[in-house]
Amino acid sequence: MLYHIALGCNLGNRTQQLQSALAHLQHIGLVVAKSCIYDTAPMYVTDQPAFANAAVALRTTLTPWELMFALHQIERAHG
Repeated sequence: MLYHIALGCNLGNRTQQLQSALAHLQHIGLVVAKSCIYDTAPMYVTDQPAFANAAVALRTTLTPWELMFALHQIERAHG
């Protein structure tokens, strides 16, 4: 299946965090396409650092629930 996943981080070295998350994604599937990293201002709660955001298209044999579990593991690994 092909999934589209949004990534975002506003803590620590944001770019490094996203690149590390992308490396983890490459272990669970084939990254078919990825966007550039974009800086965006926070919304709603504006007294926090800016976000680094990106999106990827990931081809994997994982079911949606398996992918969600894998994404939660990646998120926990990055704090």
